[in-house]
Amino acid sequence: MLKRYVFFLLVFFVQRITPSFGQLIFEENFFPGYSLERNVRSYSGPKSTLNLEKNQLLFKENNTPVLFGCQKSKGIINLFSHAFTNNEFSLEFLLIDHVNQPIGLLLNLQSDYNTNNSLLNIAYYDKQFIFFLNDSTYTFSSNKEFKKYWQHVVLTYKNHALKIYLNGIEETSIPFYKDDCITGKETVLNIFGYFENEPFMDIPNLLKNIRIYDNELSSEKIKSRYDTVYNKIDNGKFLDNTLHFIVQPYLHYVTQNSINITWETSEPCKSIIRYGEELPLQNIIVVENPDDINELEIKGLKQETPYFYSIISTNKAGEEVNSGILTLKTANKETTPFAFAVIGDTESRPHINNRVSHLIWDERPDFLVHLGDITDGGKQSHKFEWTYEYFEGMSSLISRVPVFPVPGNGEGDLFWYKAYHKLPGQEEFYSFKYGNAEFFMLNSVEKEEFKPGGKQYEWLDESLANSDATWKFVCHHYAPYSSDEDDYGNTWEGKSTRGDEQIREIVPIYEKYNVDVVFYGHLHCYERSHKILKNQVSDTDGVTYVMSGGAGGNLEDFAPTRSFFAAKTFRGHHYVIVTINNNTLQLRMYDLEGRMLDYLDFKK
Repeated sequence: MLKRYVFFLLVFFVQRITPSFGQLIFEENFFPGYSLERNVRSYSGPKSTLNLEKNQLLFKENNTPVLFGCQKSKGIINLFSHAFTNNEFSLEFLLIDHVNQPIGLLLNLQSDYNTNNSLLNIAYYDKQFIFFLNDSTYTFSSNKEFKKYWQHVVLTYKNHALKIYLNGIEETSIPFYKDDCITGKETVLNIFGYFENEPFMDIPNLLKNIRIYDNELSSEKIKSRYDTVYNKIDNGKFLDNTLHFIVQPYLHYVTQNSINITWETSEPCKSIIRYGEELPLQNIIVVENPDDINELEIKGLKQETPYFYSIISTNKAGEEVNSGILTLKTANKETTPFAFAVIGDTESRPHINNRVSHLIWDERPDFLVHLGDITDGGKQSHKFEWTYEYFEGMSSLISRVPVFPVPGNGEGDLFWYKAYHKLPGQEEFYSFKYGNAEFFMLNSVEKEEFKPGGKQYEWLDESLANSDATWKFVCHHYAPYSSDEDDYGNTWEGKSTRGDEQIREIVPIYEKYNVDVVFYGHLHCYERSHKILKNQVSDTDGVTYVMSGGAGGNLEDFAPTRSFFAAKTFRGHHYVIVTINNNTLQLRMYDLEGRMLDYLDFKK
């Protein structure tokens, strides 16, 4: 049980920082520390200064669950023990709540541990704060988030008054009489998590930082702390004044002779990339780049060949971060069987992304197709949705398996989509070949371009006409066919178009050139159609449509009656694996328990 908690509740980086904000006596930064297992276990993010395997005091296995809101706590962390010397203290913590489901934490400051004398209980649940003080309860809604999902909270105590600050602004002052419980007695901080509605979630997904001070912070210092935290989140960084990977190295757009790698450091660095077919690595590329985001194309590789690679980035002060040894493989020859994974709508749940990554990795696909909504709304002002969420959950997989993405409405301005990917042409729509298949990747957010005469309509017409691939796939975000309950008219109230009619204008091109499968997401569930030709089910000719939007977005549901085109529907998080061997295709869909829930076999 202890090892399970260590894996899910990795708590990284304890540091004592400048006393300019008061007498800081304790700080913890929380990161999930997601990694694959066994021989590929690695994590190049911030490292812990604690040895969690040996520090038994952090995890009390004999504690009984603490009930809150009829839920049992998931894991208990005992982090702090201190004897306050004055009748004052401050507690600061940082939360991100971006899952659309009721989740929560209970922070318990317990004075005189052996007598179970609680000094202060602070609960956060379903976007409400609840303070248990002096046998009374104080509640207020957390409706002042910064960047829509973040809460910076500070509590200060002095002269029998507890002040509560939210995002740098004082919210309220409450009478609080606890002097006799504070001075000279050991105080322990306990943290309880409540994630019944998000079973793969854990404390570090919600709680990002805790600080405790031995004095009352002034309102000016609290505002300054909020500004510091805001700027860190705005820049997508995890730590202050510490060199680290904001984006760990990951792979995209692989060919038979090249591969693209992107990584981002918290400050400009010189980077050394080593790679080769065996260890020790003999090939070296040096990147001296004033930018934090680095994009590199490694050329001259052998086709269908496994490689090892590593990246070490060094700043001007001589500090370095090291990716460790990672792996990649170049694209297969036209005659070699291959497999690829399909996911969509990773959005706001790195804990689901991580689970999907583990299951996909066990299949060892040659590459990954991402159908858009990489983030929930990661436009230029929401960089954290890329760094704290998407890359946090997916880096362990895409550092070894190259990803081919298309944009969704979550990447509407394409700022970070283009910054983090090195793709052909305009990057938002492109094509690539792998084995005996060709993939046509479209930007369906630009719906006007899907009409006859539209830029992507005409590009696809010409590209498919010139394709000699055995298998032809189209990938985009929006759904030409869908049994969703309310995206195309509320099916519980009246009629529905059962799909996006604007996107459906490009369907004649799919049918004209015998596209085999069209993959898309947007709706957070799974659906596979029968073959469709001219808007009717066909026994022989036609196009198969696969909607795979279940890699992390808030789950959606289906209409109350079955659509004429539906062959299989599933409401749940999932992923798809496709294998191709010459003229044979096998498609399998799995849930988060690894259970196969749909399959499709056909031959040319």
